[in-house]
Amino acid sequence: MVGGGQTVSRPDLAWLWVKEAVREQQRLAAALLEDPRTRTPFLTLCLASFGSSLHEAVTTYFYLEVGASTAQIGEVSAIVLAQGIAVGPALGYWMDHRGSVTVMIGAAFFCALGCFLRGLAQSVAELYAAAVALGLGGASIELVILIYVSAISERSIRSTIVSGFVVQTLTLRILAKAAYPSFAAVLAAVFPHQKLLQYRVALSICWFFCFYGVVALTAARRSLVTVPLSDVSKDGRPLFRGGDGVADEEATELLDEPEALSHASSAEAHPDNEEEAAAAAAGFRSPRSIVLEGRTRSGGACCVFALASLSLVAQSVATTMGTVLWPLIVRDQFSWGAEKYAYLVLLLAIFRVPTSALLPPLERRLGPAPAALTVCGIAAASAVAVAVLVTEMAPADSLRRHGLPLLHSTLFLLHLVSLRALEVLLRARASLVLPPTWTSRSFGVAASLTALGGVVGSVVGTRMYVAGWHPLWVSTILIIMCGLFLLVSPKVAADGWTGWPSSTATPTQEGKSERKAKEGRL
Repeated sequence: MVGGGQTVSRPDLAWLWVKEAVREQQRLAAALLEDPRTRTPFLTLCLASFGSSLHEAVTTYFYLEVGASTAQIGEVSAIVLAQGIAVGPALGYWMDHRGSVTVMIGAAFFCALGCFLRGLAQSVAELYAAAVALGLGGASIELVILIYVSAISERSIRSTIVSGFVVQTLTLRILAKAAYPSFAAVLAAVFPHQKLLQYRVALSICWFFCFYGVVALTAARRSLVTVPLSDVSKDGRPLFRGGDGVADEEATELLDEPEALSHASSAEAHPDNEEEAAAAAAGFRSPRSIVLEGRTRSGGACCVFALASLSLVAQSVATTMGTVLWPLIVRDQFSWGAEKYAYLVLLLAIFRVPTSALLPPLERRLGPAPAALTVCGIAAASAVAVAVLVTEMAPADSLRRHGLPLLHSTLFLLHLVSLRALEVLLRARASLVLPPTWTSRSFGVAASLTALGGVVGSVVGTRMYVAGWHPLWVSTILIIMCGLFLLVSPKVAADGWTGWPSSTATPTQEGKSERKAKEGRL
């Protein structure tokens, strides 16, 4: 319904959702560039994302030219991934207790160092050394900047921040991949008949983007939040609101919003009493909030975070199995080669951009938990459909004759896009389960668990496929597990951390005094 009692048609409603999502992402990007606390970290992330994707097409071929075998190429990737598993929680702990500026500068430095060493590598051993540096920097630079921005932002826009980072970085990566053919043509003209030199130059360009981050973050140090992220209130500046964190006013007025609109920010927008609201506005924490935070740490919210962590692992395993097995499935079923699969990869990246942008409006319309359950349902249904097509339908020749490769590709794209969207929602929800002082650590643990799930999915998925078991049936079970997490803990999944006490927590003396004071006033 609109203001004059008129109804909005379904096409118009869909257009308003898209319009709202686009404007929200524009406002977020503009706010990140306008606020001096976020401008330099955001620019560093944008340049690092663009630079890393500009040479992505030639990385494997460069390794082969240097003399690496297929197994050694896998080992180089494993070194980077293994460090991602190990350093995530440590980085989160450091940022919570010691500050984030040094961590961001260090990540940019090791990213630049790794790219520089890789471009100069003459042997496989030097590739291994470059991978160590890249694991410390390139694999963590996006994580530490996401942690930093999330920790200094209003918790009510957490999903917008997480999805916005996906939208911005994916868009830049797509642009970089599209620019590579022209870049390669220039290199071929400047260095004709010198493939190895062309590859070296392409990979060496990347370190300039990361080195910019080192210089810029160092120069802008005073404008950044230098206090430990667990104590952001001492910075003295208001929290980052991402363009006020408000959807497009025109779209919001036209859309008939359900009550779930306020779920994501209920913890901040609806304090339990006026005194606590005044204290929060003044930058102080009431005794009640301190008591409840202590209960949360030792009580039910920790159990819910464990469930969220298990869900992240399940989602990562399912996503990795689908990503690793997709080229094998289209090769075996349809005899498709690398050229056709490259188009599928490009389509996957393109579709992830609008999907991620639409997640915050979807959460506001349905509520966080129902939105995630909807995405779970789409991912599970598409996985079952693909598994039936592959295992129960006719042989490959018949599939080709009936045009089912297009249906297969569409369903698989829907499956992977839904799983990536589910990752964004789960990461945002998991970071809201624990108290605000644990934001950095929760993101670090989530990143490590996602990387761990990637390792498990790569190993288990391929072995199951070789053994004749279709992993998408397992993926369906894993997706259902993610849905069960949202059903088992609907309060925390929907509202985030609100100081939810465990049933066995013992009130502190401070909490008892506060309760007696309230009874006295009554």
